[in-house]
Amino acid sequence: MIAIKEEYISSSILRSDLLPLSFLSMSPYTGSKNGLRFRIEKAEGEDGQNILCCRSWIGKLSYGHTDPSEMDKKDFPFSEEGLDAIVTYLNERLGDHR
Repeated sequence: MIAIKEEYISSSILRSDLLPLSFLSMSPYTGSKNGLRFRIEKAEGEDGQNILCCRSWIGKLSYGHTDPSEMDKKDFPFSEEGLDAIVTYLNERLGDHR
């Protein structure tokens, strides 16, 4: 019998679905789950500190082909806690989409 990891069958976004801060400090990350698409990137907050900017949208089009007015944008601290909060946020958005 073959064991299948939970992340392959879960209908929720898991922390293991996101890349680490070391990656996000250099490059944006895009992903999708059950029709919810998202992009996470390092940005500069109003106070000059690094933040994680998360945009999410429903649809088939990629980030570059989606009108920004159709995206929800939320900022988070540039930290492990910020990534945990993004997981919670994206799962709430996913629940609203179902």
